[in-house]
Amino acid sequence: MRQTSRWCWAPHLLLGGLLIALGVVVFLHNLGVIYLDALWDLWRWWPLLLVFLGLGKFFASGDFRERRNGYWLVVIGLWLLISFFHVFGLSFGESWPLLLVAAGISAIWQSRDDTRARMKAEGEQT
Repeated sequence: MRQTSRWCWAPHLLLGGLLIALGVVVFLHNLGVIYLDALWDLWRWWPLLLVFLGLGKFFASGDFRERRNGYWLVVIGLWLLISFFHVFGLSFGESWPLLLVAAGISAIWQSRDDTRARMKAEGEQT
């Protein structure tokens, strides 16, 4: 039976709370109760949520799969930030090859982990 820790639930609770708060705020804006015109520029910062969630997953888990999921959240969040803010003049069309680089890093990382797991399994058999 797989044990779950409180750390596993923390990113989900944080994400759920943020989505609820965001939904309520946008709903109130659409009803004209509050006005967010000056704050609408903040929407470009939402990929930071992915980066923070990814960092939380990456450092909170000892499981390779969870760490890799955290890695991808960080990568996608950073890619979106680079594209939104045109860092080094890059937009989505120009920066997408960075995702290929990230996929290559992930594949190498996985092969190293597979090799380590295989060596460990062979060591246990002998």
